[in-house]
Amino acid sequence: MGRQRKETAGYQALHLRVGADRGAPQHCDECGTSDPDKFYDWANISGRYEDVNDYRRLCRACHMTSDGRLERLRVLGKRLRPIVPPKPCIDCRELWKPLRHGRCGRCSQRWAKAQKVS
Repeated sequence: MGRQRKETAGYQALHLRVGADRGAPQHCDECGTSDPDKFYDWANISGRYEDVNDYRRLCRACHMTSDGRLERLRVLGKRLRPIVPPKPCIDCRELWKPLRHGRCGRCSQRWAKAQKVS
């Protein structure tokens, strides 16, 4: 007896179902790239998310362009956060990102335990 599928599956479950049935996409149908360093998605074509054959393989850039996300990001003026280099911990001097009260994760935990005891 096979696995039963819910008729009211959510958005993510429907996309996962496509991956389970058709495998992970390894190239882009739009621009033709198959660069292993890029991310690839299953993108729905017509809005019929239940149909596993109504998806095409797209690289992340083409997927965001095709569904309008890239343009919305430009219009809204959203910018990616700037890359901040790690800073040294005030206790052990280990480079760490992000710091908690100027301390790395390990020193921050030690400091918090010491504060509870006091």
